[in-house]
Amino acid sequence: MDQRVRVAPMDESFEPVLTEDGSSSLRNLRTGEPMHSLQGAFSESLAISIAALKRSLSLARAPSILSVGLGLAYNEIMSIAFLKRSGIKDFRIVSFEKSALLTKDLLNWIETDRTGGRPYEDIVRRSADFFGLSEEELKREIEEAIRLKKWVIRPALEPETNFGKKFHCLFFDAFSEDTDPELWDETHLENLISKACAKSCVFSTYAAKAVLTRVLKKAGFTLEKRPGFGKKRESTLALRV
Repeated sequence: MDQRVRVAPMDESFEPVLTEDGSSSLRNLRTGEPMHSLQGAFSESLAISIAALKRSLSLARAPSILSVGLGLAYNEIMSIAFLKRSGIKDFRIVSFEKSALLTKDLLNWIETDRTGGRPYEDIVRRSADFFGLSEEELKREIEEAIRLKKWVIRPALEPETNFGKKFHCLFFDAFSEDTDPELWDETHLENLISKACAKSCVFSTYAAKAVLTRVLKKAGFTLEKRPGFGKKRESTLALRV
């Protein structure tokens, strides 16, 4: 693996994988499924997140973003870069990350270490370049977001999770139903949207599933037909205003 994007040693459930655009993802060892498209983890994250982020600014001056993922923080780092570039200083990001090991490594990188060779360095470099920022400028924004609790990282999402305040933008970046069946359960999705989504909200994910479409429409969202990334035919972008 390219030394720029090596990850911390994983537990036996996941292994790092390098995708075609040079960015890093993770593969579930039980199912063999990568978390992102092998055509490009960074490129896919950009394709899924940017439209949703732009919509979130039309919904709230101080956007609140919920991200459900594994711990690589693509959506969060991209969001901070996008908001910085857009001149938005007042925001809230809450991440629910499945891997405790990756979460610990991410926080260690942000708060104390900052050594090269981790995937976060590569994600910051790519995000800074895409949004016209310097790497150090973006790193300072990330560090400040953690320090001021504008970005809060929490453990894995559970059915009983209490969100407190609701969100204007939701990135659902979970593994597929094969790997994370509980997250794609219809009751769980209904519960998540009911508890987490503000009255005006944008919901974005790489997937396009009948159960998700059904739940979103039932909750009053309007779905926009969007192409998927790589070999995926469609992705989901839904808006409720």
